[in-house]
Amino acid sequence: DLKQKLEDLTNQNEELKAKIGKEKTDNELNRNRNKILAEEHSAISSKLDFIVQNYDYTTNLKKIKMEDLKNLAETNTMVNGTIDTFVDKIGNFKKQAKVFGEGLKSFCDSIKDIIQYTKLFLTTPEINNLTEKILEVFDIVEKSRIALLKKKEETENEYEKNKKTGDGKIYSDDEDEDESKEEEVEEIKDQIDEIENVLTSFSEFFGVLFDTHKQYTLEIVDKIIKEYLPKYFKDNSSSFEKSLGLLLIDDMAEFLQQDIVGNIWDDICKILIKYSTNKDDEVRNTACYGLGVFSQFTKKDYSKYYKDILTNLVSAINIPIDKQLPKADKQSKQYAKDNAVSALGKILKYQENVLGSDYDTFLNIWINAMPITQDEEEGKNTNEFLLEILMKQQNRVLGNENKNLQQIIIILAKAYNSEMSNEVMDTNIEQFANGVKNNSE
Repeated sequence: DLKQKLEDLTNQNEELKAKIGKEKTDNELNRNRNKILAEEHSAISSKLDFIVQNYDYTTNLKKIKMEDLKNLAETNTMVNGTIDTFVDKIGNFKKQAKVFGEGLKSFCDSIKDIIQYTKLFLTTPEINNLTEKILEVFDIVEKSRIALLKKKEETENEYEKNKKTGDGKIYSDDEDEDESKEEEVEEIKDQIDEIENVLTSFSEFFGVLFDTHKQYTLEIVDKIIKEYLPKYFKDNSSSFEKSLGLLLIDDMAEFLQQDIVGNIWDDICKILIKYSTNKDDEVRNTACYGLGVFSQFTKKDYSKYYKDILTNLVSAINIPIDKQLPKADKQSKQYAKDNAVSALGKILKYQENVLGSDYDTFLNIWINAMPITQDEEEGKNTNEFLLEILMKQQNRVLGNENKNLQQIIIILAKAYNSEMSNEVMDTNIEQFANGVKNNSE
């Protein structure tokens, strides 16, 4: 009995020591947490003071360092403390919207980076307030673009008219005057390109907002659908306007997805299908990318969409690329094809059950449409999926009598040790290549 009591006391003593040790550890963790919180609080307070003392957003746009603005967004708390004041100052940029295109692009990129970095920190009223100010500037920039397009058209018409009539004002024997008019047209084109870059940055801002704040953006989504998309998708709208509308549609499909914008899911699909075979490369590219993410994030009723989607993607893939075209034009067409191929891959990856018996048919089409050569991000994703199904269903991927083997070797050889692969993928490519070699011996 005495021996048992001693053992019990010893066990109790060990348990007590363990408990004390745990409490010491917990206390140490709490002290560290409190220390970190105190340091963060001090840092946030310092940053708030820094903002108040050093940044006056009423100054000229060209004098503001956008990199500094990006560096301010290091914590959600800090941004919440300054966002209201920051939004109020956006109006100061409206006067300069027609003049400083590149500065506005940097401004919009900075807002986008802040939101992307800090993630969810805005309420619905704050989002509405921010986007209202952004859209005011957007509308001014858009009006400038339309005015420049009109000026460009008028100048070109005058150019052609005087060329035919030979009145000596344009296309005359005076080469200096000819060159001056040509330079004027080119300058207008450059201004339009700059403004379109600004507007594209605005659309990217909304994509980041959709990604980080999802259901809190429904009011602005409704505004975009009712006030902006209808004019972008008019029959007589420009290719740029169609592309801008498609960028917004793509972001809704990718970031808001069927759960949030299910009420317009059918409409999103119809728009993407309509423009997926458009003759303009950028329009076609953006629409095909959208069909890919639409297929990826459709969780129900995909069976009512997939046939039309597949028909159009195959048509987009089969649009010929003339080897005699200038390099830039060939690259533009290849980008569009790359995104059509990538979209088809997403359907194979995420909608296999819906495809059913059609799966192998489109698998073969997909393999023979590769490799992706221009879009590095989509190329890496597509190559990764090819390797994934090769590891799991090699016989199916290789096809009857290994009919796809040669094409797969070409695809993987192109991807190996490139920007469209990574270390893990390179290792899998080596393993596949070794397997093919051993089987052939």
